[in-house]
Amino acid sequence: MTQDATVRKALLIPAELAQRVDDYRFEKRFRTDAEALRKLIEAGLKMEAAKAGHVPA
Repeated sequence: MTQDATVRKALLIPAELAQRVDDYRFEKRFRTDAEALRKLIEAGLKMEAAKAGHVPA
């Protein structure tokens, strides 16, 4: 898959987690939920890679 490819993913999350995402989105002034979720996922994956001693590509 190329860097420019976009894939749609659907997920269900508990209301409390959705509220935390909304709070993060507004605090960081992201325009969309999708943008905030991408940043949170990227940050989480980087943290997990660092804990495992892997360097992200």
